[in-house]
Amino acid sequence: MCTFKGTLAVTQTSNSNNLKKMEPVKENKKDEESMVMSKQKKLGGIKTLPFILVKHSSAFTNQGMIIITISTFLPHFRPPQCPTKVNCIQASQSQLSVLYISLFFFTSIGLGGTRPFVVAFAADQLDILKQKKQAKNWNFFNWYYFLLSLASLSALTIVVYIQDIVSWGWGLGIPTIVMVIALVVFLVGSPLYQKAKPEGSPFVRVAQVIVAAIRKREVVVPVDDKLLYENKDLDAGISKDGRLVHTNQLRWFDRAAIITQDDTTDLFTNSPKLWRIATVHRVEEIKSIIRLLPIVSTGILFVMAYSHQSSFTIMQAGTMGRHITKTSSIKIPPASMAVFDVLATIVTLALYDRLFVPFASRFTKNPAGITCLQRIGVGFIINICGVVCGDQKKTSGDRS
Repeated sequence: MCTFKGTLAVTQTSNSNNLKKMEPVKENKKDEESMVMSKQKKLGGIKTLPFILVKHSSAFTNQGMIIITISTFLPHFRPPQCPTKVNCIQASQSQLSVLYISLFFFTSIGLGGTRPFVVAFAADQLDILKQKKQAKNWNFFNWYYFLLSLASLSALTIVVYIQDIVSWGWGLGIPTIVMVIALVVFLVGSPLYQKAKPEGSPFVRVAQVIVAAIRKREVVVPVDDKLLYENKDLDAGISKDGRLVHTNQLRWFDRAAIITQDDTTDLFTNSPKLWRIATVHRVEEIKSIIRLLPIVSTGILFVMAYSHQSSFTIMQAGTMGRHITKTSSIKIPPASMAVFDVLATIVTLALYDRLFVPFASRFTKNPAGITCLQRIGVGFIINICGVVCGDQKKTSGDRS
């Protein structure tokens, strides 16, 4: 065992020296690649996965909205109106097929491809390091959710009123027109976007680290983390905001970055086999994913509770007296009762950013007031209190 450790240390030291000798040769190639990337960035950059998904998913959503809007105007695609709600004619199979295709196929797929990538693609347009230095009062995510809440506020008031008072055709037609205009504006601004070059699937990188660590499960992890494999050129595309530094947690995965005798030939020719060896940055990526699992697991419970909020609110509103006053003829639609949730979000964002952040930053010395993890924890505590209060209210109502 001592002989093996000594041979491994000599191999790693000689390999690091060989890699250092190769660095001057790589500099010219790196400079050429950076010049090409800068030219492409000036021309609008390279098409990326988030941009492509947002573009095509928005087109899918528009198609679904257009189909369902047309079906409300044409009587052949919907059952006749039934104001009395007695002995109403049910929708035929063909009419239901049009509804399901437009609503669940086009619209659902479109929203599923748009929402997860809009924030990520928009964040690519910002200089993260510069944002930290400037420490702006309103960061991007606060602005995003603030404007999203304003859009929801208009949808729950103006659009719902049009659907109930005027017609469903105009109630669906207005959002459809807005969506088409938004897609056109998004495509027109395409040359101005900063588009990061996709560097392969992160799931493949995670699998490569796991396989490499399993293959080297019997190799002893060196005490000095500087002996682990690093390659700035290999990680350049996936570490534009800085490379991840080595951590002492989950050290079992560090085996994937150990340089063995079988790796020296490939590393000397700068052609590492990524299913046999991984860089420290790629190892730290999978460690970061594992650290996020507790947050993701707790978020599942929150999503489960939040998914019932809109439907539960509408059901409760349907049993309430929704007239503004007892003598008023104006009746609030059930769907508009969810406006209080949106108003609470808007007011909370404003108070948090304008009052809480300046106050908390005096004590925490953090420009954002508190860390993101602390914000998540406080949010979960407030959600738990809200669910408990709602359950107590429902229980007391059932007893009475």
